[in-house]
Amino acid sequence: MLIEKKKRHYLTNDVELVEVFIPDDFNQEHEMINDLVEKFVIKDVAPVLDKIENQKFDETVRLMNEAGQLGLISADIPEAVRGLGLGKICSTIISKKMALARSFSITFGGQTGIGGQITAYALTEPGAGTDAMSVKTTAIPSDCNGYYILNGEKQWISNAGFAGIFIVFAKIAVYGLYRRKGFRWSVHRAGGKEDGSKRIFNLFCHFRQCKGPSGKYHRRDW
Repeated sequence: MLIEKKKRHYLTNDVELVEVFIPDDFNQEHEMINDLVEKFVIKDVAPVLDKIENQKFDETVRLMNEAGQLGLISADIPEAVRGLGLGKICSTIISKKMALARSFSITFGGQTGIGGQITAYALTEPGAGTDAMSVKTTAIPSDCNGYYILNGEKQWISNAGFAGIFIVFAKIAVYGLYRRKGFRWSVHRAGGKEDGSKRIFNLFCHFRQCKGPSGKYHRRDW
């Protein structure tokens, strides 16, 4: 029989013990993930953290590729789209253990759930912050409707210094009007200016008449 679950919040509602998951409840899979991440951080990440925090980002890229090969980046991605589909508990274990990796954990966190090629998530803008409804970056269809033309600026974009793909939020201009649409567009990196923490290679990114195939975007209503 289907039982409707009411929304509960641990700060305002009493929570039953059976609803709480604690490390003592780890199964064999959880223990294996816990040990895997701990060993990766101690044996692979820790020895080169000083290099990473002195902007030797080739080490960051190497470690990100290794983390991907171990399946740590795609742990929470469904198997249907080539992830491991390990679920939220394993994903939380990975995040907790990876926090010991200091600045590398920021780079790792920015990539988690994306998978594949190292990617930068470009939302934040000067004057708009992370308010997606207020972004000024625009994507305008070309005259032939074969591609979009991207113009705008993004700041504090983590991983932008070595990302091969950017996911860019922009407003879509159709018939001279800017629609309230979310726009995530893959754009190959061309360059940028350092901005913010040098330990995680943030960049201030300028998009000037960037062309992108019209098929490489995802649009949804807000």
